[in-house]
Amino acid sequence: MKTKRNPLSCRILVIIVLLAWFACIAVGCESIGHLRQAQDAFNDAATIEWQMTFDESFAEKNPNQLIDSVKTRNQARTLYAASLAHLDMISQQEEASLKKNRLYGTVLTLKALCYWKLKEYEKALEVKNEADKLDDKQLIPRDKQIFQLLTALIAIDETLPIVEGMSGKEAAVKQKDFERVKEILLASDEKNCAAVCTIDSVLNDLTLDKAMRTYAQQIKLMALKRYFDAYGILTPGECPPEDDDQWEMARKTLGHLQKTAGGSADAVAIQLVDSWIDKIGCSITIITE
Repeated sequence: MKTKRNPLSCRILVIIVLLAWFACIAVGCESIGHLRQAQDAFNDAATIEWQMTFDESFAEKNPNQLIDSVKTRNQARTLYAASLAHLDMISQQEEASLKKNRLYGTVLTLKALCYWKLKEYEKALEVKNEADKLDDKQLIPRDKQIFQLLTALIAIDETLPIVEGMSGKEAAVKQKDFERVKEILLASDEKNCAAVCTIDSVLNDLTLDKAMRTYAQQIKLMALKRYFDAYGILTPGECPPEDDDQWEMARKTLGHLQKTAGGSADAVAIQLVDSWIDKIGCSITIITE
């Protein structure tokens, strides 16, 4: 079972940028030049990555396209770095204006997401820690939710090289890697709330709007897909057994996503759910409640 990258993370970034931009318009922000430039660079990078996901399937067969893909990916990384540079140039006067308009949380959100996309995970989490210290007036619910989901996205990212490296290993080593992936994605106890547990805490947030709920549900499916991928490498070509708890979790999440996105009669919602059914594979079906 081949591990495929998903455009969801890029779509999340585009939505975040647009929400922040409209927020600036709504409050009539002053002195936000660097934030706006950072948002523009960020949005361009996310859009490039989103478009790239449709070309990656051809890169393995076409060396020239592979070279173009590398160049384009580097272009996106350059834009994320440029976004960070603009954020670092925000003056004290700008910062005061942003805090006054409850947009400083957006600055930290963009900064953390840039670090995440550049795979500088420790720096991303350092920014999250800074954001956690802000009072509720400075960090609106949407930003809090994004920071929570960011920790899950980083965890999911960290499992990718583990899963990709499982192929060709001895059975005992593969089993150890699989257990590590399972722990990162699914562990839930007093000491460790892993990726899915973190996502569920966001989904239980009563302030979560429809757009963020839809994305959180898809991030959960992304984590579950990674688990299914790992199992397919542990036991080549096989799907988890029917008594595996992740089956029911994935089916219910698909049902929740369909309901949130528009319901069983909505064409867009059906298309979205069908795309995830195809990604996960294993002839998975949905459970509606």
